[in-house]
Amino acid sequence: MLRRWHVRADPPLTDPVAGEVAEGVLQGVTLTYAADGGTTQEAQMNAFFKPFADASGATVNEDSPQTLAKIQAQVDTGSYQWDFVSSYGDQISRECGVLF
Repeated sequence: MLRRWHVRADPPLTDPVAGEVAEGVLQGVTLTYAADGGTTQEAQMNAFFKPFADASGATVNEDSPQTLAKIQAQVDTGSYQWDFVSSYGDQISRECGVLF
């Protein structure tokens, strides 16, 4: 899903390293992740998003369930509640350029 971002005037990052995030680089930023819920989403939050939030300073919220109907409503209204979603390859392929 595409989202319009308000870019902050932070200095550019140099020498980025995959899998690392600069401490506090997203301080004050709130991101919302939508997935299917349950133990899988709980594991994703604990393994990835909480450590990312701790390191970057971002607040990462979660929502579920993510459905194409909810994504479509957000796209149609331009009122985005989610910054990123968990999805499947075939769904992304079908909706690429439409919803994603």
